[in-house]
This record gives sequence, C-alpha cells and structure tokens, in this order.
Amino acid sequence: EILKISKYGLKARAQLNTAGENETGYLTELDQVVESGITPAERLLERYHGPWNRDIKQAFVECAF
Repeated sequence: EILKISKYGLKARAQLNTAGENETGYLTELDQVVESGITPAERLLERYHGPWNRDIKQAFVECAF
C-alpha cells in the first residue's frame, strides 16, 4: 500500500528526466523486494557464498558504478 501511495505521489510531481520518465523508477528495487521477499543485501550474500566463492573482491568488481 505504501508503494502505491509513493508511486502516485512521485507520478503527480511530474518531475521528468531527459528521457521523459518520472521518478517512480526509483521504487523499482523496492517492488522487487516486496515481490520476492529477498533484499539486495541477501542477493549479495547469496553470490558471496555461491559463485564468488567467498571472494569479497567480486563485490567491488560487480557492484562498482
């Protein structure tokens, strides 16, 4: 319910980027958490214990901006 209210408010602000998109895109990751029940931190931990083989350097490789 909170995400619905937030999306409505952000859409109503009508603050568009250069591509003409409003700010509701900032809530995409929260939508994913609500749908899956898995937080971004839990996804990182899964990769740390799995494919990264406990090599923390991989977090910097994959998550660098």
